[in-house]
Amino acid sequence: MTPGSAASGHNAPIARSNNGNIVLDTGHRRLSRKLALGERRVSYINDRTRAKVAPASDRRLVIPATNVAEFVRDLASRHQVSYSPTMSDQWAETVTKLAGDPVRTGPVQDLLVALQRAGKLSTAQMTTLLVNYLRERKQRVRSI
Repeated sequence: MTPGSAASGHNAPIARSNNGNIVLDTGHRRLSRKLALGERRVSYINDRTRAKVAPASDRRLVIPATNVAEFVRDLASRHQVSYSPTMSDQWAETVTKLAGDPVRTGPVQDLLVALQRAGKLSTAQMTTLLVNYLRERKQRVRSI
């Protein structure tokens, strides 16, 4: 099965995964049915779920627990990615201000969002990097 080979009509390309389960490529159709054939589980991939997968070069990304900010800046530089706020970002910032909430993002968090939007990080990778970054920042703060 090749990624993006959407089936015409009702015939979806079929592939077997390493564990013997069956994977159906449904193209642009979104399916979420639980199905099993004997001991084999059937799962579905489509154009939308395929787009969420990070490129092969970054799937083996070793996520650091320290120096996360430097790592994120380097990754963004390597992929030539920069953060540009969208209308949704501006709306969220306005709503946050109107609610009186002091939460603000920084340049590293913005770069993580940009890398994920550009498809260079999966959602899980972005979340792990963000958690590690925030933990690292919190450790630098002295309690009074």
